[in-house]
Amino acid sequence: MDERIVNWLNNSDFEFDTDESEDELDDSDIDPNYFPNQQPNEEQNTWNCDNDVIENDVDENVQLIADEFEDDVNVNTPSNEITWGPVTGNLNTITYNPLNLDVGINPDIIDCMEDCAPIDFYALFFDENVLDFLASETNRYAHQIINSRRLSKCSRLKKWTEMRNFLGLIVWMGLVNMPNLRDYWRTDFLYKTRVPEVMSRNRFELILGMFHCGNNEMIEYGRLNKVQHLVDMLVANFNKWYIPEDKVCIDESVVPFIGRLVFRQYLKNKKHRYSIKIFKLCSKDFYTLRYNIYAGKEVIRETDVSYKIVLKLMKPYLNFGRTLYTDNWYSSVKLAEKLNQENTHLVGTLMANRKNNPENVVKKKLKKGEVIASRSNNNVVILKWRDKLLLITTKHSDQIIEIQKRDTIIKKPLVVEDYNTGKS
Repeated sequence: MDERIVNWLNNSDFEFDTDESEDELDDSDIDPNYFPNQQPNEEQNTWNCDNDVIENDVDENVQLIADEFEDDVNVNTPSNEITWGPVTGNLNTITYNPLNLDVGINPDIIDCMEDCAPIDFYALFFDENVLDFLASETNRYAHQIINSRRLSKCSRLKKWTEMRNFLGLIVWMGLVNMPNLRDYWRTDFLYKTRVPEVMSRNRFELILGMFHCGNNEMIEYGRLNKVQHLVDMLVANFNKWYIPEDKVCIDESVVPFIGRLVFRQYLKNKKHRYSIKIFKLCSKDFYTLRYNIYAGKEVIRETDVSYKIVLKLMKPYLNFGRTLYTDNWYSSVKLAEKLNQENTHLVGTLMANRKNNPENVVKKKLKKGEVIASRSNNNVVILKWRDKLLLITTKHSDQIIEIQKRDTIIKKPLVVEDYNTGKS
């Protein structure tokens, strides 16, 4: 058992046939009648706006499990016809936090955590409920293994405890890299650590081999059955200790992974080509509020995926007057109108080929510094700046502001400055 685990950990960089590579985006919000000859340059991943970089990372390999984002998500949108006209009047008619509720860090922990150690903050998220759950599922899996095998009297599979120490060593090993797992228990001068004082090598390898986050005998979450319950517990703790303020942001994140997994992604343009993709809703200072793990394609192909991702992640935070910042994979007129109905602003970059975009804005050829914008009858503004940057907003007009940059004054739309702030 010990040798098998070590070999698995140190020799897992194999190529498998189950990887999904990037392909064309299949999203029903793309306009089939889009005019490609007039399309701005959408292939750039960043827009350089006078040293203000707008992140515009478009992922073209997102087709989620069918019905995964259907539950508890109302995807109905207004059916009235969209008309476009000049930008007039005040768009910012949504009141932020109308009931004056507490936001930010939970006041229950501000005073009592003032002099606490880092481990105490860690315990806010990996609390006793999480540890008990991990220990229970690990024990359950161990019993399943014990019952399915003939074990010797001295088998180490008959002994179990120390989940907190095990997780602590996992975190520490991520910070201090060794060539081999067993090197953490070596007594040589160059390798010696305090790891043996926390847990023996045999004990660590035993728990590692049996570590589990879900019940193999109950299939509740499809491909994510082994981890989804743990994810739900962690997200509940994330939301327990912090309430987002007025700005939130949705984007993708990738977790490097080279093991065998059917929904492992191959992203040729990323630093870590093999990874697991995660959709995250974050607030300021990069605090993660909610996230969903991308579990790969299914036979039934979903549509309006980006639209449903946003509504699912934003569901607890609607009708509060917040502003959501997105890149152009998520943004659309349809999404902006839906969020407006839920008293939530949308600010983001926009693909030129989305449905319902005003052609007079998208087709217009602009010179450096020029701006053109149009407002819909549903209070959605689409703005084009410098002939390359297309933005959508339900909060701003086409107002131009002046910003001091070193010895020069730069003019730019207010929505651009707000987007840079919200996405950072």
